[in-house]
Amino acid sequence: HILRRNHQHDNSQIKFLHQTSALYEITRAYLTLSGVDTILQHTIRSLYTAQQTICTVYYTDGEALKKIQEPMDTAAEPDDGMAAWCMEKDCDCGRGTSFYEEQAWTYHPMHCNNQLLGVYALYEETSLREEQRLFVHTLISQMMMAVEREMLYAEQEQSRVEIEKEKLRNNLLRSIILVVFCHRKPLFL
Repeated sequence: HILRRNHQHDNSQIKFLHQTSALYEITRAYLTLSGVDTILQHTIRSLYTAQQTICTVYYTDGEALKKIQEPMDTAAEPDDGMAAWCMEKDCDCGRGTSFYEEQAWTYHPMHCNNQLLGVYALYEETSLREEQRLFVHTLISQMMMAVEREMLYAEQEQSRVEIEKEKLRNNLLRSIILVVFCHRKPLFL
C-alpha cells in the first residue's frame, strides 16, 4: 500500500517536472517571437505538443473576429458562432459550463489590461484534468502577455511613424514658405 502510494507520488512529480519544463521552454520562445499571429500559432502548436490539447484562437483584428488554428483531426470543428457568443457575452461557454454544455469545445474569453481581445476554444473529447486545465490557462496568460508586448510595440511604432510624418510635413511647409519668400519681388525700389 505504501509502495503504491510512493510510486503514484513519484509519477505525479515526474509529470509536474515535465509540465514545468515544457512551460518554461514554450514561454521562453515568446521572448523572440514577433507578430500576433505567430505568437498565437506557437501557443496552439505548443499546447498540442505538450499535452495533446487542441486549441483554436479567435481574436479581434480591427472589426472582424480572426480565427487561428492548426489543422487537426477532431470529431467536431469549433463553432464560430459560439466563439462570437462567448466574445459578446464575455463569459465561458461550451462543455463543462452553464451555457451550451452539449458542445465538444469550451470557449474562454481572453483579456489583456481589462480589454477583451478574443476567445480561445479547447476541444475536450473528455474533460481536462485539473493539472491540464492549469497548464492551459497558465500558458494562455503567458501568451496574452506576449500579445500585449506585441501590441505595445505596434502602438509605439505607429507613434514613431506619425512623428516622422509630422516632421516631413513641417519641413515641406518651411521649404514652400522659403521658396515663396525668396522669389517675392520687393514692393519698393
